[in-house]
Amino acid sequence: MRLPFRHPNPRAPRHSRLSTFGCLLVGLAVFVAGVTGTTVVAERARSRGASAVDRRFEEAAVEIEAATRAELTRYQDVAQAASGIFSVDPQIDALQFRSYVDALDLESRYPEALAIAFATPGEMGAASSATLRLLEPVSVCPTCIGLQAGALPVVAATFAESARTREPRLSAVLDVSPFEGFDVEEANAQRIVMLVVPVQRPAPGEGDLLPPVGWVFVVLNGARLPEAVLARANVSEIGVALVDLGNDGREEVLGSTSADAVTGRSWRGTIEIYGQRWAIDVDALAGFDSGAYEREAEVVILGLVLSVLAAFVVASLLLARQRALAHAIAIGNREDRLRRMFDSSPVAMIELAPDSGVRRWNPTASRLLGWPPWEEGAPSPSPSLPFETVAALAEGVEQEADHRFERSDGVALELVLSASPLRGDDGRLLGTIAMANDITERARLMAELEHLAGHDLLTGLPNRGRFLERVEEALARARRQGTQVVVLYCDLDRFKAVNDTLGHRLGDVLLAEAADRLRGVLRETDTLARMGGDEFVVCSEQLEEGEGVAVLAQRLREVLDQPFDLDGRSVSVGLSIGVAVGDGRDMAEDLLRRADVALYWAKERGRNRVEVFEAGLENAVAHRVIIQSTIGDALPENQLCLHYQPQVDLVTGDVVAVEALLRWDHPELGQLRPREFLWAAEDTVLLDKIGLWVVGEACRWRASLGPGQPLQVAVNVAVGQLLAPAFVDQVAELLAGAAAEPEWLCLEVAEASLVDPTPVRHSIERLRGLGVTVALDDLGTGAATLASLRDLPLDQVKLDGSLLLGVTADQVDALIVTSLVRLAHDLGLLVVAEGVEDPDQLSAVRAMGVDRAQGYLFGHPAPADQVRLDAPTSTR
Repeated sequence: MRLPFRHPNPRAPRHSRLSTFGCLLVGLAVFVAGVTGTTVVAERARSRGASAVDRRFEEAAVEIEAATRAELTRYQDVAQAASGIFSVDPQIDALQFRSYVDALDLESRYPEALAIAFATPGEMGAASSATLRLLEPVSVCPTCIGLQAGALPVVAATFAESARTREPRLSAVLDVSPFEGFDVEEANAQRIVMLVVPVQRPAPGEGDLLPPVGWVFVVLNGARLPEAVLARANVSEIGVALVDLGNDGREEVLGSTSADAVTGRSWRGTIEIYGQRWAIDVDALAGFDSGAYEREAEVVILGLVLSVLAAFVVASLLLARQRALAHAIAIGNREDRLRRMFDSSPVAMIELAPDSGVRRWNPTASRLLGWPPWEEGAPSPSPSLPFETVAALAEGVEQEADHRFERSDGVALELVLSASPLRGDDGRLLGTIAMANDITERARLMAELEHLAGHDLLTGLPNRGRFLERVEEALARARRQGTQVVVLYCDLDRFKAVNDTLGHRLGDVLLAEAADRLRGVLRETDTLARMGGDEFVVCSEQLEEGEGVAVLAQRLREVLDQPFDLDGRSVSVGLSIGVAVGDGRDMAEDLLRRADVALYWAKERGRNRVEVFEAGLENAVAHRVIIQSTIGDALPENQLCLHYQPQVDLVTGDVVAVEALLRWDHPELGQLRPREFLWAAEDTVLLDKIGLWVVGEACRWRASLGPGQPLQVAVNVAVGQLLAPAFVDQVAELLAGAAAEPEWLCLEVAEASLVDPTPVRHSIERLRGLGVTVALDDLGTGAATLASLRDLPLDQVKLDGSLLLGVTADQVDALIVTSLVRLAHDLGLLVVAEGVEDPDQLSAVRAMGVDRAQGYLFGHPAPADQVRLDAPTSTR
């Protein structure tokens, strides 16, 4: 079927003057014969040029139509691939989706796309304001554009139609309105359309799809599409305009690449794509037919030079030849055009006979399927393509079919097959054109996206969503078999200290190795997942509730007891485990929550232990929720306070220092100690704010006593505070603001948190440079004791109270403490003993040479106005 273009009449007499001039020169007889021969030859040459231009214009129009479909399909593929993320897990957060969109490199690879976004049905329902802001100012959208209120029904209708048909849908042109600072003329130049792809998930246990959970849509600048179409079609001197044919008969130009056509050749075609009807206007521009008529002048000159007889003979031969050529071209024009399109198509195409036998295939099919190049009379290959399915496609039974194809070289391909029937003028089926599109890379990308949506990037373990799916499957089996399902919620002890001192890179190394160790002691039927941070969970079936669970928990703890080698540093962590046992009556979320409650109880009771969920632990969860929801009010509402506990010089018996201990007067839970609530502020800026408040409050209280009181106040600080670059300067400002002397302040850092003492050395040196005393707290509880004493510029050490429990009855315990005291004194450090609660312990630490003591024997922690600063009788 020829395209309905228009062109000038090729037989118009354009050279009559030249023929008259030749007739006057050569004579009347030569004039008649020469003009006759020259006119025939020249006009036939012009006719050939016009035909060639016509064919080239037809081919260009066909290429542009195909390129328009391909360009829109390319963006549909982008949106379809993005929808795979949400079809697997609709809870993908904005940061993950932004990372995926950034990786697409829209600005360079998809310049017509202003943005790719995701919307849920609820979000569309809320779009009732006068202007809907679609785009945030990102790299591909330097200036945001909004939609006028009149465009909102069009957007809503497009989403509704996509939800109804569960297929991609293209919107009509949307009216835009510029935001502040954006040129109105530039805004109107952008013809915005939206390509909407529904996000669907498979129904559980069925082959159908659930209703869409949302839509991924690509916002396209239609004004740029004609340029992209021309680039894809690879034609020149052609103008293209894309026109949206609205349902109301109104035409809206999306974009155009040229002004009015100047050669007279034009064509309009219409396409139905993604529910929208577009017109494609193609015009030949100036220069399109350049070079088509160059031979005309040569023929005229040659005809004038030839003799009358030669001109007459040549003219007769040319007329006969041209008639034969015209007849052959008329017969083979359509077949030739189809053959060239077939051979040059970038899609693998195979021509089939009515009986599904292979007639021929194009070069793209040879490259894709590994077949030899087609030659006339060559034997047909033995393909493994399902040509019965192709025949069904040609009859319109299905639109397309997926097929896994393996080439002779062993390469496996994922193909999408489609087909079109070839029919004669009488409607008889002459054959089928089968088309195969390679979607191997797209299928691989979708598989990767599905894996990423359900797995942790660092450890490769299933994430929370995938783990809950596995637990639900295990519970379903338990219902059928009458068995139990066990969930163990695991948390690495002291992992925060690793992150604070060694950095997040080595922390990630530790997490990855911990995941490998835990995986190594589990059965193939068990499921190990990472919840985030340093938390792991295990789902196990076919375990005995008592001994079986205990054995599994012990294996998990033992495998993490071995130290980790992190860049030459030996680091030890513990493992706290909460256990919950369920059966077919439980839900996965409830079972996981109960295991989390048991884990919380394990950490509350001292960490590095296993606790099994009991009904009474629900109160602990409620307590924990209250703390998490109200911790942010503690500072603003002035609910925090300090209690002070005295330290006594064991030589003079005088109170020479006090330790500031944080308390939270909670309006519902009463007074709480730090270990009961500081966990809720970990990994947030609130922890640093509380730490600085404690330092400042202690300095202000000490300054209120005046310089006549020889008293030092000790404050606990976290390793994370010491690592903060501004911490030392902040301490100096707090001292100055309170008018307190630096030597009045002693900062204590817990020895157990110093996985590697090296990073905090610089901060300690700066603090001592200010005149502040620095002490190592809880000596004897961590793994870096000797390294800390050797590498850090300390002033004091505090023996942990647990070391004193056996000094009065166990000679070995006494010998250990005595050795630590002697070592500290040899290093020039003052030694303070914590937890002294009876006279026997006091006598023991005096005998060991301890310098100061602190404990209930001398006084309990008390508010600032109640603390006793005189020497207690118990020190005598």
